[in-house]
Amino acid sequence: MAVCPHCQEKLRIWNIRAECPHCGANIPNHNWEERLEEDALKREESFYKMHSTLNKLKFSVVGTPLRILRFIFAFLPILGYVVPLGAIKYTTEAGQEFSAGTINAIALFTKDTFKIGDLIGAMTADLSNPNAKLALISALGLAISLLFGVIAFFLIPILGKKPKQPVTMIAHLISLVTYSLFPVFLGKFIAATGAEGNVGWGCYIGIALFAIALILDIIVLTRKLGPLDGKYIPDANKDELQAEYAESIGEPFKAKAANTQEGGER
Repeated sequence: MAVCPHCQEKLRIWNIRAECPHCGANIPNHNWEERLEEDALKREESFYKMHSTLNKLKFSVVGTPLRILRFIFAFLPILGYVVPLGAIKYTTEAGQEFSAGTINAIALFTKDTFKIGDLIGAMTADLSNPNAKLALISALGLAISLLFGVIAFFLIPILGKKPKQPVTMIAHLISLVTYSLFPVFLGKFIAATGAEGNVGWGCYIGIALFAIALILDIIVLTRKLGPLDGKYIPDANKDELQAEYAESIGEPFKAKAANTQEGGER
């Protein structure tokens, strides 16, 4: 049951007038100034939290030259999957031929003689064959490295609120290790089966790019953060209300500049 906000007396269902029947206070307008101030405070709090989140996101991605470099090298290895990673021409014991003058992400999905589904099917058909295991490890290494490379790239902005989390570094480490499996086991497969083919120059570029990305992750992770790094610091000259809210919760803000030329020449 409702009560009057002024006198706390119970209101009956038939008390439909704006004024309280007990004390005469206007119920809708009771303490309207205080409620207006509370709404304004909630609004400034919401804007402050939003700006703080965006500032942390911006800092984690492009906050310093080192972080910009880290973000670039988190993306470059993904592009590396479209360069030549090798070449192969192989005919299975069942007479099925797989041929690609260039092995890369594009060839796996576009070449009629190198369909990814048929390739995996042929490799998993007889896992007791050591040569099939070599090919399977090589292919899985390439696929897993791409998966974790993409994950690492998107983790940089996602973990903006937690810049000291090592998850991105771990993802790049997994990518580097699994990517390195591809040229090693592809070379072993070609040597064991006598297939025509070779490991492409793109593999070594990819390994180097993942290694650089991992090194940059380690450097960023070990660098100490300054007290204001990633913080939202409102400027009283541009947004006085946000500066006042920051002051009220003990957060840093830029004070309003004194008008030293007031009444003077312009």
